[in-house]
Parts: sequence; C-alpha cells; structure tokens
Amino acid sequence: MTGTREKRDYGFIAKVPKNVQLLLNQRVGRFVIYNEIDHDYLFFFLRSPFFRDRLFPSATGTANQANIGNGDIERINFSPPPLPEQRRIVAELDALQAEVDALKRLQAETAAELDALLPAVLDRAFKGEL
Repeated sequence: MTGTREKRDYGFIAKVPKNVQLLLNQRVGRFVIYNEIDHDYLFFFLRSPFFRDRLFPSATGTANQANIGNGDIERINFSPPPLPEQRRIVAELDALQAEVDALKRLQAETAAELDALLPAVLDRAFKGEL
C-alpha cells in the first residue's frame, strides 16, 4: 500500500492459501471475504487496469512516497455479477492465461535455440563461410 509517486510499483496482489499462516506487516492489506464471491474473480479484479486506474490517483504522501489506505480501496466501485457469471469469467481468464503461459514457454525455448545458434553463425561469418 506504499510505493513511489507517479509509478505503479505498489498495489500488488497475492493469494495465500487458507492453511498458510503469515504475519501481516504494516502497509500491507488483507481482504476478508464475507459475501458470496469467487476468490479468483476478486483476484483478477484487483489486478485489472480498471481497479488500478482508480486506485493510484487517490494516493497521498510526501517526499515522492505514495500511500493508499483501506478507504481508498473501499471507495472503488465493485459490483460483481452473480456467482455463476463470476465463475464463467474466471474460467475464460484461466484459459487465456494458460495460452499466454504456453506462448511464453515457446518464446523462451525459441530464444534459447537462437542463443545457442548465434555463436555458430558468428563463427562461420568470421571464417568467411557465410
């Protein structure tokens, strides 16, 4: 809940499994869910540009430090659809994330192959074999 003015280096979200006990440090928030809401839906919402674009302008602080408080978060309009629709949206976002992850793996493999190929190409180039 603290970062640098004019940067988006705060407001990050993490999910903690119920069976894990952690200590809550200052300037770190915690969501306690009392209503019927899909936790993954809330997670995606809190990571969305919609939420973050409404969060950062409310920051206060001096000396280039930006702070947001519980009230700033609570004032952001959050009207989730019915639970079945939340679950449908989460399933679609999960599927898209799986595709992104697969593409990132392929990109990393391709980059590794290119990195391995480059020395051989350079060797041939400087031997006049290209």
